Amino acid sequence: MNPNGSKLWRYRYQYKNRERMISLGKFPKVSLADARTLRDTERDILESGKDPAEERRFEKFKASGSYS
Repeated sequence: MNPNGSKLWRYRYQYKNRERMISLGKFPKVSLADARTLRDTERDILESGKDPAEERRFEKFKASGSYS
């Protein structure tokens, strides 16, 4: 729980020997089952040798259409 009272699902992981953390969503909007599914997806990305946070940024960048 954050000081302002919000509750977040987060995934902590290590990438290249550095501790990283990404948010999976706010509770109760994202259920525990959904958070676990999202975590598993991020874990698969990590196991393929990519940083999940960087992959998210790249997907967001692609969706914005600001590249050409």
